[in-house]
Amino acid sequence: RQIEDGRKVGFIQVRRADLSQVALELREQEDSDAFHDFTHANVSSDGSFVAASSEYTKETFLFDAQTGAELLHLPQHRSNVTASALSPDSRRFAMGGKNGTIQCYQLYRLPNGTFLEAPQPLTLQAHAGRVHSVRFVDNQQLVSCGEDGRVLAWPLETGRSPRQITKTSAYD
Repeated sequence: RQIEDGRKVGFIQVRRADLSQVALELREQEDSDAFHDFTHANVSSDGSFVAASSEYTKETFLFDAQTGAELLHLPQHRSNVTASALSPDSRRFAMGGKNGTIQCYQLYRLPNGTFLEAPQPLTLQAHAGRVHSVRFVDNQQLVSCGEDGRVLAWPLETGRSPRQITKTSAYD
């Protein structure tokens, strides 16, 4: 959003389950040179952290849900981030891009709450055109849909090719 003098201020609100109160508001620094303009946010299953991505800067940050402190900065996606999801156990983070790829990161969190630097992501050549949505079915399987009209189920542990759920793509 913009403030009166035209400077942009980005923020993410974490609300209580009944939506009655804001539990945390993560704000960009008003004098920051880098404006992330977050477009996607996911909350961990235990409510301890928020994963926020920007379609424009291609970046993802993990923030502490109580304090707003930055916990981890994931490397940029190869393309604009158009979709994102956390696995049910919050140990994987997937982001889909405008170029049709999905990058899936393994997240390693230490008992003290800090994250280890993320290793190289598993990169899936998913769709012809932008990825519209990614969702975890469980901790081992990811489902995606894209501009090509296909819905794909990805078995992450086995490395096998995806199973196409829809009969045809939009381009068939």
